[in-house]
Amino acid sequence: MARRYRFLLLAALLFTMRAGAQEAAPQAAPAAASVSGTYHVGGVDIQIPPPATLVDIGQENNGYMELCVPSGNRLVAGFMTPAALPQLAKFGTYPLDSYAMVQVLRQAEFTDCAASDFQQVVDGMKQNLGDVMDSSTQESQDEINHRLKSMDVDQQLTLAKPVQLGMIFTKTDAAGFGLIVPVKFAGKSVTMAGGCALVRVHERMLFFYLYARYKDASTIDWLRKATEAWADAALAANAN
Repeated sequence: MARRYRFLLLAALLFTMRAGAQEAAPQAAPAAASVSGTYHVGGVDIQIPPPATLVDIGQENNGYMELCVPSGNRLVAGFMTPAALPQLAKFGTYPLDSYAMVQVLRQAEFTDCAASDFQQVVDGMKQNLGDVMDSSTQESQDEINHRLKSMDVDQQLTLAKPVQLGMIFTKTDAAGFGLIVPVKFAGKSVTMAGGCALVRVHERMLFFYLYARYKDASTIDWLRKATEAWADAALAANAN
């Protein structure tokens, strides 16, 4: 179970690193929004607040982001900047300066995740993050290019070897990891930074992914704080 979680977590993290970012990472305070939406996950209603200054794209628009979701995961919610929403349907043109997703592992969506199960996954990530990341890069690249080809899109995506940021925070029922990945797509190159938080709420394990275009060290500082703030907000929203 831990191995499966680790593989799909990293595959999803790399899978969403798409080229086309237009702006640098936002520098606003990374506090998560206070208004939470209700999402049905594994037979349980879970409150998920938007991260930082992003907004929910709406369930009716999830299909546009599902291209970026590994087949073993299900997209629960997607988030983008308000400015990007009008361009969402224009593939490869909307500015991915910052965006986010929440996903769940399909095979384990209806399986209770005890505190001990969660800790086992986190411990496994600590020990094997590098190996899983290296083995997932090529597979993630191949899968998204296969999907692009099936859509008659000629361009191919290339993922360079990611730079690990390691664990960025850990606490009860939440743990975060990060990485930086140079990406090439449709003749454009961009370096993206990603933060991933494993969050356990109502005995369900969710994957929270937050991305920003990498500019300098301030991008990583923002990403660390914003990812942890998002996990904290989700835990607080589901505390009762």
